[in-house]
This record gives sequence, C-alpha cells and structure tokens, in this order.
Amino acid sequence: MMKKTLKDKITFCILAIITIMALSPFVLILTKMIHMGYKYLSPSLLTSYPRNLGREGGILNALAGSFILIAVSLTISLPICLGAAIYLTEFVSNKKIKDIADSLVEVLAGVPSIVFGIFGYYLFVYILGLGFSLLSASLTMALMMIPIMLRTIEETLELVPKEIKLSAYALGASEWETAWSITLRMATPGIITGCLLSIGRILGETAPLILTTGYNFRTPISFLEGVATLTFTMYEYIELGAAYPELLGKAAATSIILIGIILAIDLLTLYLSKKLTRTILV
Repeated sequence: MMKKTLKDKITFCILAIITIMALSPFVLILTKMIHMGYKYLSPSLLTSYPRNLGREGGILNALAGSFILIAVSLTISLPICLGAAIYLTEFVSNKKIKDIADSLVEVLAGVPSIVFGIFGYYLFVYILGLGFSLLSASLTMALMMIPIMLRTIEETLELVPKEIKLSAYALGASEWETAWSITLRMATPGIITGCLLSIGRILGETAPLILTTGYNFRTPISFLEGVATLTFTMYEYIELGAAYPELLGKAAATSIILIGIILAIDLLTLYLSKKLTRTILV
C-alpha cells in the first residue's frame, strides 16, 4: 500500500512538472508582451486610426480590417464547406470517393501558410489582376479555412444519430429535406465551432497577408483596396521598431489584444462543443 501511494505521488509530481513545462512558454510570452506593451493599452488604441506611420493614434484600422477580412473569408468558405460536407456525409455511397476526398482535405490542412500565400499572390494578385487587396487576401484566407472547417462540419454531421434520419425517411422526407431540416439543425453548434476554429487559424497568420494585401491606414471601403490586420500591423511596427522604438511597445500591446481575441474564440468553441454533445445525446 505504501509503495502504491509513493508511486502515485511520484506520478503526480512528474505530470505536474510536464504540465508546467507545457504552459510556461505561453506564460513567459504573455508576461513579456504585457511588460512591453501595458503602458500603450488604452481605449484610444482601439478607437482611433494610426497617424505618423503608427507612432501616434491607435490600431482601429487593423482591428476593423481583421474582422472585415474574417467576414469576407467566411462568406466565401462556409457555403463551399457546408455543401461539400453535406455531399460527402449524406449523398456519397462510394467509400473510396469519400476516403480520397478526406485524404485530400488532410493534405490541404498540412500545407504551410507561406505556400497558400505564394499561391494567392500568383493566382489572385498576378494572374487575375486583383492586386494587393482585401479580395485577394480574403480568397487566400478562405482557402486556408476550408480544411479545418470542412473536416469539423463533416465530423459533426456524422455524429447525428442515424435513427433520427431513418425516422424522417419513414415519414416521407427526401434525403435533401432530411439533411436540410434535421441534420443541419442538430449540427448547428458544430458548424459554428468549425467556423470559429478556422477563424482562429487565419487570425494569427501573417505570411499570406504580406503576399496578398497592401497595408491601409484606414478601413477599406472597396474590395480592391488594401486592408490592415492585427498581425500585419505587428509585423510593420516591428520592422519600423529600429527607427522608432515606441512602435515595439505598440506591437506588444497589439499582440495582447490579439491573444485576448483568440482566447475568447477558444472559450466560445469549447462552450459550443459541449452544447453540441448535450444536443446529440438528448
């Protein structure tokens, strides 16, 4: 009994050390960013546009630009992922086709973001002539969102009990009516979760944006204008930090805001995942 208790204590200590080691990089990064940027955090940082190359004013252009970019990218990618997920889970009877599609999605999910950026630059900026613009960046980001969103929605649709679908068929509903009125309705929290996960993916990206969007010190009013984002703004401030050291502090303050937004998205995703589980179990 004593040996078992000692083993349990040793195991507990080892796991606690591993947990601390896993969390320590995040804590160190957050601590450093807070130390560098806390004095730049203020309401005006979020509510005013930058002036004098960002040395004065706030980051309203980047904050608004990030949400605009997300909205446009989501508008492009969600219908594609929703249609593909419904087709693969509800209408494809050939398992080989589904396996090939799933393999291609997995490969796409592993493609580095810089490759998406190069592809977006070559196709949207150069070939299609959209230039460094909100539309070029949104189309590139939409491609990055597809693997995570499609896989999450597909898995969510597969969790809907078959008994419910068979009951709908028995009542005379067609496959499309069942998918639209029953399957999608039950899977709504999971679909939202897929959207949030994909948003979390692109929200922290910088490389594709450098290659597809031009910076804008204001909120874009056209799809063909450049757009600023939080990550791109941090990149620009760090580049100018050698000449203007105060911009390094503003970059750190911007990173704190970005981390806060991503944490909020993660918490919302966790909440919706639990809600989805309860909905399906009930």
